[in-house]
Amino acid sequence: MPSNSTNADSQDATSSSIESESKFSIYPLAIILLVAIAAAIIVTATYISHFPGEASTTHSRWGEFGDFVGGTLNPIFGFLTIISLLVTIKLQTKELAISSKSLARAAQAQEKQYKLLSNQSNEETFFRFLEEIRKDTYIKKCRKRSSSMCARLFEYIYQDGVDGADREIEPQQFRNDLSGVIKAGPAIQILIAKTTLVASIINRRNRKDRPLYIKLLQTELSPSLISFMVHYASIAAPNSFKEITESGILRGIAKDLFFRSQVAACMPENHFEGGYQSCREKLLESFRERHMGMALEQEKKNQRAN
Repeated sequence: MPSNSTNADSQDATSSSIESESKFSIYPLAIILLVAIAAAIIVTATYISHFPGEASTTHSRWGEFGDFVGGTLNPIFGFLTIISLLVTIKLQTKELAISSKSLARAAQAQEKQYKLLSNQSNEETFFRFLEEIRKDTYIKKCRKRSSSMCARLFEYIYQDGVDGADREIEPQQFRNDLSGVIKAGPAIQILIAKTTLVASIINRRNRKDRPLYIKLLQTELSPSLISFMVHYASIAAPNSFKEITESGILRGIAKDLFFRSQVAACMPENHFEGGYQSCREKLLESFRERHMGMALEQEKKNQRAN
C-alpha cells in the first residue's frame, strides 16, 4: 500500500499549501478594512476636537456633522473601494491559478495510481495464465514431443529444398498435411491461444520489464516448441503470429530453429551474420546435425511410453 500513502501525502501537502495561500490572501483586505475603520475614527475624532461640546439636539448641527464626515470619508472610502476591487480581482486570479495547479496535481496522482493498479492487474493476470500453461496437460504433451514435432515441421517446410521453403502455403492444406503431427483444433485453441494471451500481456508492459516476463514464458515452453508454434502460427494463425512475435519470445532461440524468412524477419537485421538468406544452407545443416537425432530419440521414447 505505499502508493496510497504517497498519494495521501501529496494530497495533504497540496491542501495545506492551498490553505496557507488562502490565509495569506485575506491580509490585504483586512488591512484595507482597518484603514477604513481608522479613517472613520480619525475623522470623527478630528471633528469632536474642533467642535467640542455635548451632543446637539438640532437637525442642522447633525446635518453639518454628516456633511463633514461624508465629505471627508467618501473620497477615502471610494479610493479604498477601488483598491479592494483590484485586490479582489488579483486574489481571485491567484486562487484560480492555485486551483488549476491542485487539480493538475490531483490528476497526475490519479493517473499514477491508475497505472500502478493497471500494472498490478496485468501482472496478476500474467502469472495466472502462465500457471495455466504450466499445468495444461495438452501443452505438457506438446513439450515432451517438441523435438519430433519441430523435426517434422522442418521436413515439411524443406521438402522442396531451400528454394521452396518460403513458398505460399494454404492454411487449410497446411493444417491437413500436419494433422499427423498435431491436430489443428487443439494446436490453435490451446497452445497458440494461451501463448497469445500471455504474449499480449507482455506487449503491454514497459520495454525494460519485458525480458523478465519473456524469460518466464520461455521456461514453460521449450525452444523447439516455441519454434514449432511460431512457424505453425505464421501459416495457420497470422493474427496470433503477430502478437506472439511482438512479445520477443524468439529472443535467445537457436538460429537453426528459424525455417522461414517470415519468422527470421522478426529478429533484428544483425541477428544472422551476413543476413538470413546467406547463411540458410549452413543453418539447415546445423539443424539436421543437432536436432534430427534428438527428435528420433524422443519419438522412440514416446512410442515406448505409449
